[in-house]
Amino acid sequence: GLPAESYLDTGNRAMFENGGCQLRLHPDFTGQQDARETLSCAPFAASPPLVEPVWRAIADRARRLGWLMPDRPLTSDPELCLMAGMRRLRPLTVRDSIHTFLVPSGAEPVRLVSRAARPGDGRPWIEDRRGLGVMVRRIRQRAGADLRDLALDDPTLADGWWAVEWDAASWPCRWTNGDALLPVSGPCLLEVELGDQMLYPLEHRQESARRVA
Repeated sequence: GLPAESYLDTGNRAMFENGGCQLRLHPDFTGQQDARETLSCAPFAASPPLVEPVWRAIADRARRLGWLMPDRPLTSDPELCLMAGMRRLRPLTVRDSIHTFLVPSGAEPVRLVSRAARPGDGRPWIEDRRGLGVMVRRIRQRAGADLRDLALDDPTLADGWWAVEWDAASWPCRWTNGDALLPVSGPCLLEVELGDQMLYPLEHRQESARRVA
């Protein structure tokens, strides 16, 4: 008896076989979010504080009905490292979210490598389907007496980087996709300060919910 909106045409009717018009050969299902939010019969709710309680209530009801929810081991450890040429470099120190690496000379390109996941993999109530590695708040390079901070909006931060955004403390930050090119060369000390943590699945295989007697 609940009113429901099964389909809202936001200009994507040609993506469906029964659309009654020419079928679009290469449909794009990622756009038209503005139309969906403004033309829906009820306000579109995607913010985690609104969605999480609803998700948990449905999950609790499923458990009471005898369904086992997928059990996916998660970790907050990004396993952050540098790939300098063919060499994998672990951090020398990790302190207060600052990872310090020693970059040798002649080892290029330098890439910031980590685990990666979609936010919804660990928190299904979050509608962010990007593949995210780590949130970087600062990149600092030390070479002898020289100290240089690399601006997060530097145009050389392109390969493997998402756009600049701001965290809850209004601090500029930028997510990697798990394999991001760094415009640095050795020898130097490289400090990478991370922001918010991600949850990464330890296993990538999908497990569906199953019913138990």
